Amino acid sequence: MVRVRVLASGEPGEVQLHKSSGFDRLDAAALAAVKQFKFNPARTRSGRAVDSWVTLPIQYVLK
Repeated sequence: MVRVRVLASGEPGEVQLHKSSGFDRLDAAALAAVKQFKFNPARTRSGRAVDSWVTLPIQYVLK
């Protein structure tokens, strides 16, 4: 699982490993991928975009 601070702009800010997969290479790949994401930011009741934290589950499929 990866924890990410979503900025008001929708860009990822700080990205943290919340729960390891048990494999360093997979964890590093997950962090790198999330840094490339674009998010819809959280909004106040008045509609103003604000920073927020979200936790994302990351699922791996190895072939």
